[in-house]
Amino acid sequence: MVRFCWMLLRFATAAWVGAASLFIVCAALEATCPDLDSLAKNTLILLHFPWYYAFGFVSLGLALASGLVCWSADGRTRRRLTVLSLVLAAALLLMIADYVFIYQPMVGMLDQPAEARPSAFQRYHDLSMTISACGSLLWLTAAGLAC
Repeated sequence: MVRFCWMLLRFATAAWVGAASLFIVCAALEATCPDLDSLAKNTLILLHFPWYYAFGFVSLGLALASGLVCWSADGRTRRRLTVLSLVLAAALLLMIADYVFIYQPMVGMLDQPAEARPSAFQRYHDLSMTISACGSLLWLTAAGLAC
């Protein structure tokens, strides 16, 4: 069981690193594409981001659960698993906070063209990018610790 959980932990962290990296690149390309107007970009955001969060919650949650099972069953690597589990928990909590306190308020602002958005939108967006960068550091650290 421990070997399976280690495999699942490594797979889930690697899957999230790959998926999140691909998502970030695609989102940046879409946001800077001159052929898309602001309403098309808003539509893409509303289509893509729920999947980003869903996959992130599942991947990080699965990795954390697997890490906790390994922690409880494998005394040889308990210190490493403690740090790894704390890093995964921090990444997951950061993502939950981003979804609830940043993304959800932004969704209500995306039904308007970019020119008509409230000034709070840019603050939310900047905060979301900062939180995402911190989250990226956490899940990259977790992936490294899982190896």
